[in-house]
Amino acid sequence: MRIANRSRSRARAVATAVALVGAYLVGAIVSGHLSVAARHPLLDGFSGPQPYRWVSPPPNLASSNKPPSSGSLVVRFGPNGSIGGVASTNDLQATLVLSDASFPRASGQTSVKITVVPVDPGTLGRLPAGLTPHGNAYRISAAYQPGGRAAPLAKNADLALVYPATVTAGLTVVQHTILASGDGHRWIRQPTTDAPVAQQATASVHALGYFVVGAPPSVAVEAPAKRSYLPWIIAGIGVLLLIVSSPRLIRWVGRRRGGRAGS
Repeated sequence: MRIANRSRSRARAVATAVALVGAYLVGAIVSGHLSVAARHPLLDGFSGPQPYRWVSPPPNLASSNKPPSSGSLVVRFGPNGSIGGVASTNDLQATLVLSDASFPRASGQTSVKITVVPVDPGTLGRLPAGLTPHGNAYRISAAYQPGGRAAPLAKNADLALVYPATVTAGLTVVQHTILASGDGHRWIRQPTTDAPVAQQATASVHALGYFVVGAPPSVAVEAPAKRSYLPWIIAGIGVLLLIVSSPRLIRWVGRRRGGRAGS
């Protein structure tokens, strides 16, 4: 009975979160159509649609480019290892969802710090034939605290990378692929779910290191003449759904809710 109650509580929590996010985004869309002044920020600190932020922008976008953000997260240890969480850059261009026990305990260590840093892919190794970098690369690392020793990833994590808008010929569908590298030189393709409308690629990764979205070299980066909220709304929904629907995070939320109920 207790397990059934907890399952229902988790389902209600996820459903409530999705409903609230949906209601907020719908309100932002509707108010945006009614009045420019009535538009609400979709995310804290964002007052309007945000173009892709490049470490090294294409020449036609250099004048309007803003530097990309980095991000970090500190997770502490529970009885069975590290506690789950979400590490993301402040501009949400890179998001990593971690489950409980993603990092093993280590003697004398109290937590793990995860760092996400944008990198110019031009400073790294070439991608496999048929692919070129599409957007920034990201270096994701984890270190035990105190001390700073590298912490190995013990469980797969869910990674989402936003990529810039592209120009394609006709109805051509361009497949974007996340690639991973331990040293930034030898790249390995990851099984990727591509959402072109949201300009977002997701993959399950088993180790940390360097990550980049690859696309065919014929794809050109688009310089949008008119900004639109739609891609960023969809991308935000994609990231939020990835977070609230991740089995890893649901288990973490359920465990914390169960712990509070039992206290």
